[in-house]
Amino acid sequence: MRFQLFLVSLCVAGMANATPKVVTSIAPVHGLVEQIMYGTGQPTLLLSDTTSPHDFYLRPSQAQALEDADIIFSIGLNMEPWLRNPGRALFVELGETDGLHLLDARSLESFHRDVPEVPNETYELTPEYDPEPEAEISATDPDVESFVNDLIGDAQPISVDEDHDDHDEHDDHDFAGGIDPHIWLDPENAVIMAEEIARILIEFDQVNSEIYRDNVETVKAEIERAAAEAEYRMDRARRIKLITTHDSLQYLEHAYDLEVIGTFSSGTGVAAGLHAMADLYDQLGPNNCVLLDVSHPAGVKANTFAEIPIVEVDPLGSRFVGGSGYYQRLMEHLSDALSYCLG
Repeated sequence: MRFQLFLVSLCVAGMANATPKVVTSIAPVHGLVEQIMYGTGQPTLLLSDTTSPHDFYLRPSQAQALEDADIIFSIGLNMEPWLRNPGRALFVELGETDGLHLLDARSLESFHRDVPEVPNETYELTPEYDPEPEAEISATDPDVESFVNDLIGDAQPISVDEDHDDHDEHDDHDFAGGIDPHIWLDPENAVIMAEEIARILIEFDQVNSEIYRDNVETVKAEIERAAAEAEYRMDRARRIKLITTHDSLQYLEHAYDLEVIGTFSSGTGVAAGLHAMADLYDQLGPNNCVLLDVSHPAGVKANTFAEIPIVEVDPLGSRFVGGSGYYQRLMEHLSDALSYCLG
C-alpha cells in the first residue's frame, strides 16, 4: 500500500513539474513562444517553411502533435483555416487578444484609383490622374497584356469583377471584409502578443513562472529595439511606391508610413485581374519596387522592367526560426529589403 502511494506521489509531482507540450502554427507565433519558453521546453512548429498558411495541409505526424498538445498557439483571424482544436488542448488565438491594433483586410478594389469603368474593358483616365486627359488605357491593350504576362508569368489572374461570384473556391481563406491577420508586423502588436503568450504559460505552468516573466521582458525589449532600428532604416523607403505579390505587409505599411500602390493578390489569395493590372501599369515608374512575398510567389520575371527592382521578402520570417532574436532578425530582413529597393 505504501509503495502504491509512493508511486502516485511521484506521478503527481511529475505532472506538477512537467513543462507543457506546446504547438505553434506559424513562424511569427513560434518565434515569440520559443523565446518566452527558453529554459523550460521547446514548442513544436507546424508550418516550418515558406508555404502559404492559407493553403496548408497537416501531415499525420503534425495531426498527432496537435492531439498530444497541452497548449496550441495560433493567430486565428482565418490565418490558419486548416487548424482545429482536437479537443484536449488549450487553444489560443492570439488575434483575439485585447488591445491589438487591427486593420481591415483590403480587397483588390481598394488599390484602384477613382477611375470610372467604361465599356470594352477600358479605363478612361480622368484629368486628375492623367497628364494627357484624352488618353485611355485598355485592359486588352497589347502592352498591358504583355505586362501581365511578363510580370506574373503563368499565373491565371481572376477578374476583379468575378471575385465575388465565385466564393466556393476561396471560402476556406476568404477574410475580405474581416480583419487582416498579419498582425505581428506591427511591433506594438508583437509586444501585446508576447505578453499574452507569457500570461497563458504562467497560468498553465506556475512552476516556471519566473522564467516566463524574465523571458518575456527580454523579448519585449528586443521588439522595441527592433522597431526603433527599423524606424531609422525605413525612413528613406517612404518615398518608394511599393508593389507586392501578396497583400501581407499592410501592418508594416501603417507602422512605418510606407506606400503600397498595388498587389498581385489580395490577402484572401485572389489574383488581380486585367482591370487592376491596367490601373497598376499606368502608375509604373522609376520610383517603384516589387516586393515578392516568398510564401506567395507570382512568377515575377527579373527582366520585366530593368529599372524596377524586384526584392524577395519573407513576412512570416520562416528562415529566422530557431535561436534568439527572431523578431529583430525579421525586422532587419524587411528593412534590408526596402533598402535594396533604393539600389
